[in-house]
Amino acid sequence: MAIYHIHINSYQRSRGRTAIGGVAYRRGLKASCAISGKRFNFRAKSEVVFSEFLPSQNDPTDYTKLENILQLYEAIERTEKHPRATVGREIEVALPHELNLPQQVELVREFVAEVRQRFGAERAFFDFSIHDKPSNQHAHICMSEREQAAPFVFEKTKRRDWDGESFVSACREIWQAQTNAALEKAGISQRVDSRSHADRGLEVLPSFHEGKAAYFNSEVKKMNDIIKATNQGLLKAPALPPEDLSDIYGAGVEECCGCENAEADPTKSIFQNRLAKQRYAGFNIPGLSYIQLKNPNYVTLYFSVPVRSKIVDHGSQITAHGGTPQTNAERVIALAQLKKWEKVRLFGSVAFVEAAMAKALEQEKT
Repeated sequence: MAIYHIHINSYQRSRGRTAIGGVAYRRGLKASCAISGKRFNFRAKSEVVFSEFLPSQNDPTDYTKLENILQLYEAIERTEKHPRATVGREIEVALPHELNLPQQVELVREFVAEVRQRFGAERAFFDFSIHDKPSNQHAHICMSEREQAAPFVFEKTKRRDWDGESFVSACREIWQAQTNAALEKAGISQRVDSRSHADRGLEVLPSFHEGKAAYFNSEVKKMNDIIKATNQGLLKAPALPPEDLSDIYGAGVEECCGCENAEADPTKSIFQNRLAKQRYAGFNIPGLSYIQLKNPNYVTLYFSVPVRSKIVDHGSQITAHGGTPQTNAERVIALAQLKKWEKVRLFGSVAFVEAAMAKALEQEKT
């Protein structure tokens, strides 16, 4: 059935990402970045079924030629001087598998057109590719951080209204409207909704994202199998009243259809801002590298040892990603104590649940 998913992120040099690497991944290309010296080869990505470049209104360049596209991304790399600069913005969306490829292409085009009109982004380019994975058809839509002053030349200042909650909220609403319009046009009765389960009044538990880990023969794949099992359990779990959804934990790995995950940055202070320092000052867990507060209800705590991992505080829910069951259990219980939760509902692997229960009982005795 048609599902709703949209995720907006940035290509940040501080996380090892480049504009050239992004376009190589999206389009399944082999390319190299002259600025970073990195080389990329994604020609084996057979799931790339369609790509299209939508230039800014003042750029007459022929972007049907691949060399012109790569030249434009090289211009972005040259424009951004700071070693920790953001070199691009990407919107990732799930495509309804009920629509065929031409219908999906038209849906993405309509979405881009409305985003352009809503935010006055006529002088920004949009570059999108559709990836057709089994049960995971999605599109990556890249847009420039700056307006174009001329072909291969970008403005000195960035459009800050393309970077913030208002932009994210608008994109979510636009994607919902355009997806439902496309489904209706195709004669399909299903509809998607951009609201959360809580906002919709649904008494069901949200599931985890099952990502590229499913394709690896490693410990990461084993953890992804745990996520799948957890999701199946959530589907069968009895509904809970909304007030009881405040004490839920999970353990697993969060990945995004092949995109790079954020990793701990040792150059950052442990507290990214004052609010994080006030809220997590008492959270003294070994290996904590830094705390990133994206908004008051979404905080990521990164760890560097024993392996690079993280836990995410969603406000009413905590999830652990990438660590061992034992370290995840210790961290989520410690964070629950910091948040002064009196009861918890655990879900995840058997090893995680047992370790978390043992840790909770140990803390209760002391």
